[in-house]
Amino acid sequence: MNDEELNMLIAYAVIALIVFVVFMILVRKFRRFVKAFWARRKHELDREVMRKKWARVQSLIDSPDPENDRLAIIEADKLLDFVLTAMKMPGGGVAQKLQFATNKYYELKRVRWAHGLRNRIVHEEVRLSHREARAAVGEFQRALKVLGAL
Repeated sequence: MNDEELNMLIAYAVIALIVFVVFMILVRKFRRFVKAFWARRKHELDREVMRKKWARVQSLIDSPDPENDRLAIIEADKLLDFVLTAMKMPGGGVAQKLQFATNKYYELKRVRWAHGLRNRIVHEEVRLSHREARAAVGEFQRALKVLGAL
């Protein structure tokens, strides 16, 4: 084998190596794209069902009965928990899931107050004004919109 043939063989080997590396990079990018696409689809919620569930919360908060204010907050918190779980947020409870989700969606910091109010309603004897209940439900609604559920 002469020098010219050896140089051609080396050139072909280098070109083959470059093509292989570029091919592997493209395969990796394609796999990431497919994984991201299916991750978005996996937790995609049925917005029509979510709107119907939210309509129940709205009817509770619009009711003049003070007990319905409590129920509206509890139901809104359940919806938030459902959405966070569907989005695969790690954590055992809503507070832990919210803490994790706040890293991605900073706007969710305000709904922590509403979740804390829900916990006080369930675990303590809390006097709740209608105005405070409406504010809490509003925070839940805003959080669900930020998460794309409504």
